[in-house]
Amino acid sequence: MKMRFLCPGCGATFEVDIAMAKQKAKCFNCKTRFIVPAPGENWARKLETELRPSRREKTVMIRPSDTTAALKMPPEFNFNNNKTAPRPETENIIIERIPGRRPEYIICLVLILFTAGIVSAMFDLNPFKSRPGDELPEPRDASALMASARQGDAQAQHDLGWCYENGVGVGRDTTDAVGWYGRAADHGNAKGQYALGRCYMNGIGTSRDESAAAKMYRLAADQGNSNAQHSLGGCYSGGYGVDRNLREGARWYRLAAKQGNSDAQYRLAVYLENADDGVRDSAEAEKWYRKAAKQDHAQAMDALKKFDP
Repeated sequence: MKMRFLCPGCGATFEVDIAMAKQKAKCFNCKTRFIVPAPGENWARKLETELRPSRREKTVMIRPSDTTAALKMPPEFNFNNNKTAPRPETENIIIERIPGRRPEYIICLVLILFTAGIVSAMFDLNPFKSRPGDELPEPRDASALMASARQGDAQAQHDLGWCYENGVGVGRDTTDAVGWYGRAADHGNAKGQYALGRCYMNGIGTSRDESAAAKMYRLAADQGNSNAQHSLGGCYSGGYGVDRNLREGARWYRLAAKQGNSDAQYRLAVYLENADDGVRDSAEAEKWYRKAAKQDHAQAMDALKKFDP
């Protein structure tokens, strides 16, 4: 019985008898010494002693396989050309190769992802994954997001929830939105936690629950999500779901303000301008008003009028 695996040095494909599992071997191409993986594993384990192996160490020299599947691969995807096989993080290959390419390229790419041990290959083909920053999904992303979300990807679950909440690429259904936000939150996704908290706070797709909202905001805020930090500041300032504590609210506003959240900058400035607990500071309040105003925050721009001659 045969098994296939990849060289940890050059990415070449080997096909050897299953009896060689756990034995020490050496790649004929790159001379890397490794331990043959057990059946079901994709990558060999590189030997710690490859630079100065013991003289008594038995190492079997093996050649990469010349299988039909490998020979039919396009040259840039051929494991046997002494080039390092693409790693999962090489997302640009997906974007560059698929558009306008023959079906063979797509098949070869999926084969590489599968051989490299990527279980959720479908998510790696998700066009939304490679988008920069916080760009929102478009209608054409919904089907790919659905496939990824069902495989358990937390970011895709949040994005799919957003699609359901706003009717982007799917029928608007706030109950389904809450369901997908909840799955993302259960996986520890900060955006999912914040979105679920927002739904609880505003009664979107579920009954209004300020305590549950504050709890979700706190989980996301602790991960550095600026929107959640701002919202948690509002909970403490207004006593929504937590005991009212203006100073604690200001602390969360400040954390979000430092990340550039204009609403938090404005709220922090209001607190500093009007605080009666010994921390009133008009100069610092003006500083935060100006920061928010630079981001076209209407209330901050209006508040600045009292500071400008």
